[in-house]
Amino acid sequence: LRTASSASQNRSFSSVELHQNPLYPKIANMWRVGGDLSASNYDMWTNRLDLATTNEMANLVGPGSFANPDFLEVGYTPRQPKGPNVQNIIERQSMFTMWAALPGPLILSADIRPNKGGIDDLDIINILTNEEIIAINQDKLAKPMRPISKINGLEIWKKDLYQYDHIAIILFNRNTTTSQDMTIQWQDLGFNNHLIIEVRDLWAKQTLGNHTTQF
Repeated sequence: LRTASSASQNRSFSSVELHQNPLYPKIANMWRVGGDLSASNYDMWTNRLDLATTNEMANLVGPGSFANPDFLEVGYTPRQPKGPNVQNIIERQSMFTMWAALPGPLILSADIRPNKGGIDDLDIINILTNEEIIAINQDKLAKPMRPISKINGLEIWKKDLYQYDHIAIILFNRNTTTSQDMTIQWQDLGFNNHLIIEVRDLWAKQTLGNHTTQF
């Protein structure tokens, strides 16, 4: 595994050069897209997500070539466990989803010792061991997820998979205070509206039936 760090090791590069450098895949299997994630903080990791999903970055991603938005903070325990930098369970689940779909390296930043407050929580264990989400990350096509729409913090992303009749769709609500329904139209995916598609919720591990036109 060859890796390349970002500005922390070569400060002569500007941020623009770092984010668009076509040499990355030639010298490394993965490269950092921004600075360190220094806290379990929603705004911080969504910033790194944005850096990892630019059009320029997507053009560099493929088998053996991955943009690295830094470690997963799922289970990260700061010095003040109840402080403002601790994500809730939905934010942690969202981070794992987006890292898996990028696809980014699933490298954990957490205390894994028993009774140390890291990954002891059953909800966190369930996030980190969801085999269906991990399978999306490990898909051998290694296609980057790409946005279908972004409207008022409601985002729909598509990720093509190796199994030709399967795709991964990510519904991501960036708004931290509101819950809202989201709809994906088959035509937005390039499909005929009359196509029958079986939908499965990979977090609930439930098949949600066959649908036409939209979900």
